Amino acid sequence: MHDLLTYIIDSIFPPRADDLLVRTLSPEHVTSRYAPHAVQEILALSVFHDPHIRALIHEAKYERNKNAQRLLSTLLREHFKKHPRLTDAVWIPIPLSASRMRERGYNQVESVLANTPLPYDTTILTRTRDTKRQTELPKDARLANVHGAFTCTKPDSLYQKNIVLLDDVVTTGATLMAAKQAILEHNPASITLIALAH
Repeated sequence: MHDLLTYIIDSIFPPRADDLLVRTLSPEHVTSRYAPHAVQEILALSVFHDPHIRALIHEAKYERNKNAQRLLSTLLREHFKKHPRLTDAVWIPIPLSASRMRERGYNQVESVLANTPLPYDTTILTRTRDTKRQTELPKDARLANVHGAFTCTKPDSLYQKNIVLLDDVVTTGATLMAAKQAILEHNPASITLIALAH
């Protein structure tokens, strides 16, 4: 019955190519694409140029595809299986600006974290101003674009805590580095920078 209903809906509203690709994926498919690698001091968990990862990121980010968000969480699950100490850290998803949050209605990184048992907090770090989309800027302008764009609203929550900052995609690392700078002054025990893909 479910297949018939899906067929009827797809006939009326043809699905996006990325959505069709995401539908073919299982948690095992995504886990097989777990490929941690360093990008400066950031750990990326997979390769964005992989068409499956790219489809998952696009669907999770722009279409609020809950299946894509759930599947991306398997990258995090695979990582903390190998690094169990990270389950005791405070995970902070990179926040959106207030205007982008109103426009989109959700933070895709938070949605991915919500599909894991990891302890995360969305109230510690805020974005103080709207910034241009990093993908629209040349490499040398990205750091300036996000410089000073984050602030900590609960500094006591950071003191001597192990912090993990999480973003969906890293290119130059400017966003995660700017967020790290906002946290550093509040004396955390450690800061780990992770992106789902690079």
